[in-house]
Amino acid sequence: MNKTHLRSGKKKGFTLIITISMLVLLVLVSIALLSLSSMTLRTTSRGDAQSIARANARLALMIALGELQKQMGPDMRISAEAALFDQNKDTELIDGIAQPHWLA
Repeated sequence: MNKTHLRSGKKKGFTLIITISMLVLLVLVSIALLSLSSMTLRTTSRGDAQSIARANARLALMIALGELQKQMGPDMRISAEAALFDQNKDTELIDGIAQPHWLA
């Protein structure tokens, strides 16, 4: 009768160790999932800020093009850099023009 009592005691101890091990494993998995979700949240918020910045840049470009078209007038006009009037076209240096990058 004493032997059956010892066997059941060993089984209860083994079950306790397995249960504690499973709880530790579940805690580790939950911590890993929590850190993964927080990292995903940070990445998503960074992506939102980047898409807003791109949309703002695109809007600024559209406004700048609109202002340029308004200043240049109708599309029938032609614009060119002042470097077009270079006196010596064989050299790299633009001669005879104070502001070669101005548009006319």
